[in-house]
Amino acid sequence: MKDDGLMLLKDYTTITDPSQYPDDLFSSAFVICQFQACYLVGFNNWRLRWEIPAGKREPKEAPTESVLQTAIRELCEETHQTAQHLTLCGIATIFDEDKKETRNRAVCAGDISQPTPFIFHKGDEMDKIKFVPSQDLNTINIDPVDLAIVRQFEKHVNIQWRDNL
Repeated sequence: MKDDGLMLLKDYTTITDPSQYPDDLFSSAFVICQFQACYLVGFNNWRLRWEIPAGKREPKEAPTESVLQTAIRELCEETHQTAQHLTLCGIATIFDEDKKETRNRAVCAGDISQPTPFIFHKGDEMDKIKFVPSQDLNTINIDPVDLAIVRQFEKHVNIQWRDNL
């Protein structure tokens, strides 16, 4: 799946044992969160489309930050939400056509037991959030690579993990 000709989802790998994957394998974290069987998405006011929360690891700012800490930070920064049971559950291999490089994005998943009201602050990347049922993700202007990652997650998600939410 391509993203405006700039990004391409090359592969998705399910992780059953997160301890086997060192943090330095990942350049960023992608955070799939659900509330009442709906996915959390934010409207990115810079790209003018809906996105799943995600962001880069910042080794210069936080050299000891784990990929799960990156996921927690990005989720909070972008959507002002906090997830429970956040787990590293997959690797999305992305090809950046502009930079001609391949990167591994950690796919983390968790649930939101009670959403926090979203209040936009100047400088926020997202200007609103909503929770969308899986079948309706195709009907919103969502980033195509984000949608492809969610669909791969749905195909390969560990049933035990899903049952624990």
